[in-house]
Amino acid sequence: MPSKKKTPREVFTPNRTVSADMFIDRKEVSMQGKVNVQKLLKNAIEDVGGQVVIYGDSGVGKSSLLEHVAEKCDVAALRLECRSGQTFKEFLEENIANIAETERTVTTEGVAKTKIVVEAGGAHKRERKYTVPLPSLLRTMLEALEKHDAQLLVLDNFQKMTDPKSRKMAFDFMEMLANLTSETDNKKIVIVGIAEDAQSLFGGDISLPRRTKQVGVPRMPLEEIREILYTGFGLLELTVDKQIIEEVVFYADGFPFFAHGLGLNIALEAKENKVTVIGPSSPFLSNALSIAMIDAEQPLKRSVELAVKGFGNNIVGHKRWREFIDILANSEWSDWTSHDVIGAYTKTHGPLKDSRVVYKVLNLLATDDRFGEVLQREKAEHQLYRYRFSNPYFRTLLRINARK
Repeated sequence: MPSKKKTPREVFTPNRTVSADMFIDRKEVSMQGKVNVQKLLKNAIEDVGGQVVIYGDSGVGKSSLLEHVAEKCDVAALRLECRSGQTFKEFLEENIANIAETERTVTTEGVAKTKIVVEAGGAHKRERKYTVPLPSLLRTMLEALEKHDAQLLVLDNFQKMTDPKSRKMAFDFMEMLANLTSETDNKKIVIVGIAEDAQSLFGGDISLPRRTKQVGVPRMPLEEIREILYTGFGLLELTVDKQIIEEVVFYADGFPFFAHGLGLNIALEAKENKVTVIGPSSPFLSNALSIAMIDAEQPLKRSVELAVKGFGNNIVGHKRWREFIDILANSEWSDWTSHDVIGAYTKTHGPLKDSRVVYKVLNLLATDDRFGEVLQREKAEHQLYRYRFSNPYFRTLLRINARK
């Protein structure tokens, strides 16, 4: 019997982890460099005693990568979502309490023992005894993992847990689990969060445990974004012109989130119009880009509008202001100096009569809310500032705005 044809929403999933047939192997190195990011995560999961921290920009595929690698390692994960303003204690109590039946006894030496009774296949029950004293919340967490036959407790969106005491408590739990490897069958906490490095997820005052494995997930290379699109459209039996594919790759800017979002809306348009071939003159991409801009968070969208408008007539002239914005939008830089912008401008538009205008434009984009505050800056070598987008999605939205 032929398999049922998939729907666009089953194939392109911008707001949830990807299906197995849409997962693209991550061939790029991690943010730490040198080691392949997928292999690094696999080693971290299989490492005995090591806890795991996964970090990177929003929308780069951290959760999908973890789900896929855990499955390849034949390891089950219990994934829980952190909420803004929630303490770690509240998080555990809300998500884990009362999901495993327990019996607790105290020995004559006063050492607490826990016998965890977990239903496992009908009337059969499995018992595990922890012969070390454990804090009640940690004990409950281990019970939950046993109940779900899971080895990994995944705390997703950990950046939302902003309370320093809560971060410290999560850190302490990771240390305790690392010390209880033989008692817990190598159960792990996996912290997943939006950050530039693992340390910032816990705050600057906490040094990560020595046995914590850090996995920085970078943006996807263009060829992997391209593979997402060809795979997804292939599953939907859609033939999409190469030019459309390449434009989506450009606008996605290394974010599988945007590749899935744009792919989904193109596929929905094709389904609605009952077409299976999407040519270069199709309006479907333009419509998908408009939806992406509409769906963007309002503060982000407003910043892009201010940056593009630029009040340019009062500063460097509207045309030239827009030329600088377009250079930033079309670049592949993760960060840059004024010298980089001057070089790119000269290559595209010819030499500048006064290069100081570049310093002024970059300064306004970084410090003046009239211009969107789209950039962040920090002092680099030779007294130059290094700039980067204050939100990693800015470049994609600037590119979309330019097309409009």
